[in-house]
Amino acid sequence: MRHASGIHEQGEQLSGLRTYFKGAAALIMLFLATSTWAMQTRPAGQASRPKSPAVAKAPAHREKSPEDWQKYSGVLAELVGMQLKLQKELQFPASRSQSRLLPLLPESTLAFAALPNYGNALHQAVQVFQREREENPTLRTWWKNDVGADGPKVDNALDKIYQVSQYLGDEIVISADSKDKTPSIMILAEVKKPGLKAMLEQADKELSTKGKPSLRILEPQELAAAAEQHKGDEPVVLVRPDFVVVAFDLATLRACNSQLDKNNGSFASTPFGQRMLQAYQGGAGIVFGLDLQKGLGEMPKKQDKDLVAFQRTGFADLKYLVWEHKDVGSQSTTQMELTFTGPRRGMASWLANSSSLRGLDFVSPKSAMVVALVLKNPAEMFEDIRELANVSNPDAFNSLVMAEGQLQVNFKQDLLSKLSGEVIIEVGPPIHEQPEWKVALRVNDANGLQQTLARLLASAPVDSKQGEENGVMFHSVVIPSGPKPLEINYAFVDGYLLIAPSHQAVADAIQLHRGGGSLAKSAGFHSFLPPGHSAEASGFIYQNLGPLLAPFLQRMSPDIGKMFAQLDAEGKPLVMWLYGDNAAIREAHTSGTFDMSTMLIGAAVAIPNLLRSKMAANDAAAASTLRTVNTAEITYATTYPKKGYARNLATMGPGPGGDCSDNKISSAHACLLDDALGCTSETWCTKSGFRFHVTASCNTLTCANYVAVATPVDENTGTRSYCSTSDAVVRTHTGPPLASPVTAAECRKWPPIQ
Repeated sequence: MRHASGIHEQGEQLSGLRTYFKGAAALIMLFLATSTWAMQTRPAGQASRPKSPAVAKAPAHREKSPEDWQKYSGVLAELVGMQLKLQKELQFPASRSQSRLLPLLPESTLAFAALPNYGNALHQAVQVFQREREENPTLRTWWKNDVGADGPKVDNALDKIYQVSQYLGDEIVISADSKDKTPSIMILAEVKKPGLKAMLEQADKELSTKGKPSLRILEPQELAAAAEQHKGDEPVVLVRPDFVVVAFDLATLRACNSQLDKNNGSFASTPFGQRMLQAYQGGAGIVFGLDLQKGLGEMPKKQDKDLVAFQRTGFADLKYLVWEHKDVGSQSTTQMELTFTGPRRGMASWLANSSSLRGLDFVSPKSAMVVALVLKNPAEMFEDIRELANVSNPDAFNSLVMAEGQLQVNFKQDLLSKLSGEVIIEVGPPIHEQPEWKVALRVNDANGLQQTLARLLASAPVDSKQGEENGVMFHSVVIPSGPKPLEINYAFVDGYLLIAPSHQAVADAIQLHRGGGSLAKSAGFHSFLPPGHSAEASGFIYQNLGPLLAPFLQRMSPDIGKMFAQLDAEGKPLVMWLYGDNAAIREAHTSGTFDMSTMLIGAAVAIPNLLRSKMAANDAAAASTLRTVNTAEITYATTYPKKGYARNLATMGPGPGGDCSDNKISSAHACLLDDALGCTSETWCTKSGFRFHVTASCNTLTCANYVAVATPVDENTGTRSYCSTSDAVVRTHTGPPLASPVTAAECRKWPPIQ
């Protein structure tokens, strides 16, 4: 019950975010039409109430079975093939070397985002997709069956996006202002030809429910006399001859209009504005920046201990977050930067400054995943942890001191000080269906560390042995663990401690290192580097999951295995690089445009299935919850025989304040249900995407029968309703949500759950 409730709460939070941002998306090219169209949908928790009888008649529909995935895997394979054509035909907007919009923003700008006008690229992609959809039977069938009557609406929405994009300049800017406690969001774009207001009004009318406008679109002369409508999350659009602005309140819109008239925005003269202008040097695609220092300064003051702890982490010194993405041909480059007000300290300094990642010389080029990090001295990290823990609990390390005394080992001096901080973790392709792994740790004192390990192993219930091979001393430790003991093997080689589950894995790593066949020595290693970046780094994260996942996917479904093999052949490993210096941490990676497109297409196919799975989970949870209600009713009738069955859910729930102590439990509030299900509402109680109701049949004192009903909150949270009476049989009916509870007689006409 707790898990199902958590899913429902997350759904409500996502719904709230969607409601808030649907208006802002009205101007962003990729989302303008779809956002206004989405305003037709009801917010979560507001079910439609048709005037028809309690159980509205609707044709039954079959739920998707697990076998349906075979169909979707075929669709995905066809979409992957289509992406090969897109890779050749799609042209992304050219990089921008400057921004005409950034200097127009106010000095108080806290967050800045800029993206190119993707209208033409989107139009090209739509044309390719529509052509493939008509020529390919698999895609045509999928579109007809799964999109159905909504297909023309989708096509119309995409066409409206393209049409609106033709009125706008090459850049769209989104900013958040920090003048008030609640930042005001504003969207700004240039207007390059007249007629935008009429175009927006036409698009809004066509895409909104029953032709009723969803956007408030004003010209400058209308803005002066406009009155606030207090709708909360609906945007207001100002269309000027030179610019178009979207905001969520008239005050922000008027302030921006005045700023544009004066043409003297001061954001570009601020340090944060200067940093954002730097992002345009060398060409910009999508740019995002956040003034963290200003944002941290406006956060509510923490309690003393929390503030001290946060200061000691070093993250209170954060200055800016800057994220950049741009497409060049078929390759995209992404980089992120965190800067600090001064030298990094505390936990913020754990990622060491860039240096040579020598440990990659032990890594196989056939690896599925590699994580390499250069950390600062582990003994110093230990002290950072000790100081941070002591802020809230001065005795936090007492148990560690006791353990050190029993083992006669000082962890900081005898163990951590022997390590340099470089850590390499490798996961290889499966051997006998088990992924192979290796760890390489750079050491300062191999002999001292081995002595410490020997003392620890001597006091542990393990079986250890050692032997020399090709001039290297191999150590094997067998740890009793269930039916199959756990084996760990390790060796010290050229300043590194190598650890793996088998002797052969350690030997193979040594052979890669000595023979020059490692990932670091491979021909394609330097192709992983983003343009202008060095192989000397603070971190290296490599993912090539094809060899790891392919065998499992092949067993699950040959079609999926075939599709994944195609993706693996066309795609490239994802490689992320981390770079640290005294006052900044940077991340950079490259990937093919094809890889990103494939991910988006996979999401487009998978999301409907996930939504169906979510609805199926809600359905199952509702049936289970109704059984819980039946159990509570029987318990109530047994405990209070003079009352009979409980009259409603509130009677079986906790009293006001949720107090279920012994002296608070009574026939009025029996505490047999939680506060979500046993709510005090006289209508419905909501839980896990369903609404619940109980009605009892009573004489003056005793209730001899009852009917419990569960129905979806709306058509997006479930596919059927459930009911049960005093016979405790759960029955179901497929159709839209109920407008009102059914009677016991109506319930008995529904078929029982099989």
